Amino acid sequence: MKILFLSNYYPPHILGGYEQWCCEVAEELASRGHELFVLTSRPPYRPSQIEQNGVQVYRDLHLEVDSGVFGTAVKLLRDRNQLEESNLEYVRKVVSDAKPDVALVWGSWNIPRSVPAYLEELMAGHLGYYFCDYWPALPNAYLQQLKNPSRHRFSRIPKKILVPLLIKGLEREKPVQLGLENPICVSRALRERLVRFGFRIANAQVIYVGTRPVDFAEAQTGTYQASDGLKLVYVGRLTPDKGVHTAIQALAQIPRNTAETIILDIFGKGDWSYERKIRSLVREYGLANRISFRGTIPREKLPDVLSHYDALVLPSEWEEPFARIVLEAMAAGLIVIGSNIGGTTEVIMDGQTGLLFPAGDANALSGQILRLRDDRHLREKLSHAGRVLIANRFTLGQMVDKLEGVLHKIAR
Repeated sequence: MKILFLSNYYPPHILGGYEQWCCEVAEELASRGHELFVLTSRPPYRPSQIEQNGVQVYRDLHLEVDSGVFGTAVKLLRDRNQLEESNLEYVRKVVSDAKPDVALVWGSWNIPRSVPAYLEELMAGHLGYYFCDYWPALPNAYLQQLKNPSRHRFSRIPKKILVPLLIKGLEREKPVQLGLENPICVSRALRERLVRFGFRIANAQVIYVGTRPVDFAEAQTGTYQASDGLKLVYVGRLTPDKGVHTAIQALAQIPRNTAETIILDIFGKGDWSYERKIRSLVREYGLANRISFRGTIPREKLPDVLSHYDALVLPSEWEEPFARIVLEAMAAGLIVIGSNIGGTTEVIMDGQTGLLFPAGDANALSGQILRLRDDRHLREKLSHAGRVLIANRFTLGQMVDKLEGVLHKIAR
């Protein structure tokens, strides 16, 4: 088959795990003999067309937002129509040149809705959607950017004058309606939430994402001796919805005489104001000797990094559609302690494959941390169960097998 993927970002230009999955699936399908084409946005200083590991990647779509508030305002007032017309012409050219048998739309946040709408027109009856996040329910990126608070004090007054006018105009616009034919969801939780938002995809197939257990096979997660304590890790964005503050508050609630052997390392970056807030919390609670900020991790180093920890903390306060790091941590033998919302509950069963706690409940999280630290048998049981579960149900090969079958069906 000739297969076209549409994705807002594509490695090495990524925001999160879903763009990485798009890349891994494309490369796996290419290795199976399919012709793969990816239509995506163009990051700075990258050629517009290049072959990556057997995949033809076309990087020339214009994003809605790729700069600060004033850059966004200029684009809205001066360049928007021209850029959208350029996008549609590029879509037409790629479809004309590649002549795909089937197309699959991945994440499309920050790409004008006119792009997938036009692809629906060009590929009518031969197109599907793979929803890995809630992008169809989000306002356009212009609106989100303009509503963000100013980062610099000198821009606050001009922003107060200009931005409300732009927001009012955007809110009056009639949104582009998408057909969303042949929908696939990454989890039941995501499907249910999109249905709550009013999208008619109640019958969408669920195809879980996967990882490569072999990449994490060498990870060793400790000997689980009580005297060794507990080494916790968080990996992800540093934004309020990710709930890192809950993890910090949980450690603060553990009595000092029992907590000295529990440490937490935080990997990631994100909202600078939120990071400043959580660093302040660490100092306020006197946890600087037990909580460390480690910056970001190159993907290729993640298996080695995970090998130094016993458990992953995932304290998200929003409904994670399906967090990639959960699968990777479990494949490495870490126990996942996650909040009980979103797609996380479809892979973590409390006390069987991991531990759950109510989102935002620092007291409950501290209880689960102590439970894990004090029960060596439970740690061994959950570590083994997690590895087995990933190997049996959540591999990249299984994910691609199912997507390949769906794409064959749509192409016919």
